[in-house]
Amino acid sequence: MKNKLPWYKKFFAPAYCFVIGLFLLIISPHFLSEGMFFDGVIYSSISKNLANGDGTFWNPHYTQTQYANFYEHPPLALGLQSLAFKIFGESRYVDKLFSVLIHLIGAIIMLQIWKQLGFKRSWSILLIYWSIPLVLWSSTNNLLESTLAIFTTLSVLFYIISLKVKKRNLYLFLSGFMLSFGFLSKGFVAFFPLTLPLIYWLVYRKERIIVPIKESIIVVLSTVLPLLLLFTLWVDAREFIFNYIDKQVINSIQNVETVGSRFYIIIQTAIDLLPAVAIGLLLLLRAQIKKIPLQKMKPDNKLALVFLLLASTGVIPIMISLKQSLFYVLATMPFFAISIGILINPLTEELSEKLKSSLIFKWVSYSLLLAGIVLCLYFSNKIGRDKHIIQDMHAIAEIVPENSIISVNRDLWVDWSLHAYYFRYHNISLDMNKRRQYLLLKKDGENEIGMVGYEKVNVSTEEYLLFELKR
Repeated sequence: MKNKLPWYKKFFAPAYCFVIGLFLLIISPHFLSEGMFFDGVIYSSISKNLANGDGTFWNPHYTQTQYANFYEHPPLALGLQSLAFKIFGESRYVDKLFSVLIHLIGAIIMLQIWKQLGFKRSWSILLIYWSIPLVLWSSTNNLLESTLAIFTTLSVLFYIISLKVKKRNLYLFLSGFMLSFGFLSKGFVAFFPLTLPLIYWLVYRKERIIVPIKESIIVVLSTVLPLLLLFTLWVDAREFIFNYIDKQVINSIQNVETVGSRFYIIIQTAIDLLPAVAIGLLLLLRAQIKKIPLQKMKPDNKLALVFLLLASTGVIPIMISLKQSLFYVLATMPFFAISIGILINPLTEELSEKLKSSLIFKWVSYSLLLAGIVLCLYFSNKIGRDKHIIQDMHAIAEIVPENSIISVNRDLWVDWSLHAYYFRYHNISLDMNKRRQYLLLKKDGENEIGMVGYEKVNVSTEEYLLFELKR
């Protein structure tokens, strides 16, 4: 019997080099470059504040003019990132490296689920997972959902293990306990894996209904009781959760609309999964061309259905509110990927055997990995998005002192990226209501005309103008 390859040698297997190289190649323009989705910059700003002692875990603080008390999301993911800032400092690279690291931890846990299900060829499930545009985009944008995905995948992993061991209750407890951390990362959206025991029973019907009910009770109690204890015994935590439910949850359901249809989230999720489905169709086409006997390749359709239903339970509840964005369902994507991976697993198994002896594939894989690493380093000194905002901001920050508050008009006040970047990089807050020493305007907006009492500051910018109160 051959010994199993250690993980570091498996990493350099051609198939893994191919998939990881492809991943790095795709994310390279955004991996270490400057600029992120504004939500990610906001979370970095709050985490940086926590690292510097500005605000507390249960009472996070954003800028001097926005969210003095940040109750928009539970604080665990922010607290974890603050540890990264404490250890490694406030370099912009910390944001991106933390984001990618959190993403990779979630991907590794997904691979452990794949392994516990009895499948090999982990590279194939990575290929499916990294073919999903939302997954690739989120990996470098510092979303709270990436941290949430760690705990939801851990919950599912522990439940899968519980099906194979004698001490089932221990792993059922761990499955629920992980969802407590998920709730503290992103709120109620963390609870969708609670449906897994009933879904598993509905698909397989191997035991009496009392068994999944008992399992569900254990998982639910081990999710809810730690949270109840936390909010009962810790006054700050209790105050936070009341504010969070009132200002974020109830308000979002009743008053916030970002889409015109409740079906938006389902349609966008289906569209985002198209590349993963296309990989399966290409493998089927290859099988037809190669005349591979498909009747002998029977995937575990029931197991695929379990993960499809599980992922769906994380998408459908989003329809309750008209406040929807595709990244809200990021934590479901590992389970969609597993479902698709199970269906095409016989085809990927056959392809793996063919590629083992291919010298061309081996060198293409190594070249792809090298190219991905080189391009990530090449783009590390570039600006990946919001170029003019970032360039102008750095120029303006050479004049405006740190910890300043500068005035803006209404158009710039609602530019949330502007708030996020100025505070993350230079601790500068923006204010619409008062005449501050400095005034920031956009060149194609309300310009110098009518800016009584201000004079233009001579600074080299592309899109923005800086004014200072006349002495």
